Amino acid sequence: MAVRDRGARICSPIAVWSPRLGLVLDAASGDKNPADTNLETFNAMFQSGTYSGRAQLLGPSNSIRFEPSVTFAPTRQVLLSVGLGFYWRQSVDDALYGIPGQVVVPSNGVTDRYEGSRPTLQIDWQLTRHLSAHVNWIYVFNGQFEEQSVHATPTMSYVSPWVTYRF
Repeated sequence: MAVRDRGARICSPIAVWSPRLGLVLDAASGDKNPADTNLETFNAMFQSGTYSGRAQLLGPSNSIRFEPSVTFAPTRQVLLSVGLGFYWRQSVDDALYGIPGQVVVPSNGVTDRYEGSRPTLQIDWQLTRHLSAHVNWIYVFNGQFEEQSVHATPTMSYVSPWVTYRF
């Protein structure tokens, strides 16, 4: 039986526990001078809601992301994905933005680039041909930028369970 991975692609593992390594590295521009009239922050018009994981904490504007991961199948019906994402601001003169492009964490003059890291775990279980169950866990370690800019807590956690029925 086929199972779906985090990208909703069907995959049939050749052997149980056969690992698949992944690596995401991307960068999107931020504004160099907030005092001028040119907005140089990257605007992804139709961006994915899962740029920073299922918690949808951040969008790709003014961001650099490095995220290695490994996915394996303990059984033919279950996929287990583990990753660790690291995030930086591309420009220290610009804020961090949410998925729709609103400011989530303003710069407030803080010059640290490091935004934080996020270990993730996702389990996908194909119950029947049409029905699958999923759970995603993200733990956020906020970096110095968020702690100094908005006095954010150093950590937070997010759990998301859902069920999918496909025709």
